Amino acid sequence: IEKSDTDLGEILSDIAKKLTLRAEKAEVEIFCEAEPSVIKGNETLLSMLFYNLAENAIKACSKGGIVKLYCSNGRIVISDNGKGMTNEQLIHITEPFYRTDKSRSRAEGGAGLGLALCKQIVQTHNAEMKFESEIGKGTKVFVDFTTQQ
Repeated sequence: IEKSDTDLGEILSDIAKKLTLRAEKAEVEIFCEAEPSVIKGNETLLSMLFYNLAENAIKACSKGGIVKLYCSNGRIVISDNGKGMTNEQLIHITEPFYRTDKSRSRAEGGAGLGLALCKQIVQTHNAEMKFESEIGKGTKVFVDFTTQQ
């Protein structure tokens, strides 16, 4: 995979703009605070990673929800105040075809591959991804590129 100097903050800001309409349709607010943070990375893959994580955060929220995207010093944090997940769900969410909401059909929610692909993108960049979640309070995803190079 070809890697070049890539600004994580710029990518995250772009993703926030791209998802603004989707957030508005869901009646969810999206905020972005992104400082310049340059790493050696693949811009296309990183865009896919952040888009998927931010889109999942929007989907997790009810009307009036809030999604926050943050970037500083090689660390990305994407948080929502949505439905949250149990510890059991958190253990499995990056497994292919796993879905936290078993009632969602493929037509509504994809094939269950998004977070498995996110995990691969993170590993390709020698980064780390961690999830924290609480039922009824929301989820935070931390992606740290501080270990890469």
